[in-house]
Amino acid sequence: MRTGFLFLLTVLYTSIFSQVTEELIYPVVPIADECHYAFDNQDSIQVISIEDFQKIDSIWTTFNSCLGYEEGRENAASYGIQFRSAGKEIDADFFIHDSYLKTEYQSSLVTNIKNIKPFDHIFFTDINYERGGAMYQVKDVHMVIDSIVVPKLDTCWQYFSMSPISPYSSINVTKEQFKKLLLDSFGFNHCLNTKEWLDTSVKVQMTIAPRAVSGGMSVNIFIDSYDVNNLSDFSKVIKSIDQLSYAENIVFNKTIYLKEGEYRYVPEYRFNIIDQAKCESTFSLINSNLDSLTSLILKIQKGEIAPVPCFVNESVNPLSFSLILSSQDGNLMASSTGKISGPILSIIRRAKSGDQILIERLQNTNPYENKKSNYKSIVITLP
Repeated sequence: MRTGFLFLLTVLYTSIFSQVTEELIYPVVPIADECHYAFDNQDSIQVISIEDFQKIDSIWTTFNSCLGYEEGRENAASYGIQFRSAGKEIDADFFIHDSYLKTEYQSSLVTNIKNIKPFDHIFFTDINYERGGAMYQVKDVHMVIDSIVVPKLDTCWQYFSMSPISPYSSINVTKEQFKKLLLDSFGFNHCLNTKEWLDTSVKVQMTIAPRAVSGGMSVNIFIDSYDVNNLSDFSKVIKSIDQLSYAENIVFNKTIYLKEGEYRYVPEYRFNIIDQAKCESTFSLINSNLDSLTSLILKIQKGEIAPVPCFVNESVNPLSFSLILSSQDGNLMASSTGKISGPILSIIRRAKSGDQILIERLQNTNPYENKKSNYKSIVITLP
């Protein structure tokens, strides 16, 4: 991919009175170089040892493949470098402006180079260098450390006693069921039918995600990610799980590890939370009669309704919403995932005659209805 960068041109003006030097700065689009290759290597994928990779101090080219002879060495003026573990997305991404990989200004990059592992992938991109007063760009470089490996599925060890279902499909669980599963059987040898962890150096990336991340229809609230194994303290994980709502997801990403001299992997596990808001009574906010809603708010204020109902849509699915009280004393706001929560009750009880209550951001809590929940906001004025 070609990128533009700044090129300095020095122009010298001379007169009988003075000499002025002026620098002109303008963007330059590098010329695609089809004759030179980084490291003089034309392979689409280059396999390199850890030791040899760690010796690289810059990207260079010397051989003109079109003319078939060596020229003077030219170091790249700028380039990008990405590190990717086997089977994963980008772990680290850097852009080098001063040609050299290992300088005091590149401490994070130097750390990544020191920590390189077998089967890691390195990509050098946007490799620009100057030759004969012009700027050129050679093809990107893809390196693999030690060997290109295709991990095998581990047919015995897995994350849990049940096997994962098809990719991107979820196992339905309640929050309590999942917490018990995590604490009692995380790490399982299917062949021996027993709880077991492979190696304490192996950790699994666990992501706790709202519906917006997993393709549902909810607003994105938070994403928590943890690297865990059988020795992990799950107290923070449990707190994150307790905050999940109906149809939100817990994902254990695919993990690649060394076992008996071979690289194996465990596929992704996805869990879908099926706890719904507990509603002993309901009130529909869709096309609702404003007088009926006002009457409900007044009864809630006076404590005349028990239990307090959930706000629902036309399919009787709980609605998440925000309630805003607008009064002479200022504005107050609280949100809920369906039930009229404690903070919302507190706001309602503080409302006075003439105050306005705005109910907005109405969102369907059942993503499987395939509705974006663009319900209209509701405004009532207390009598």
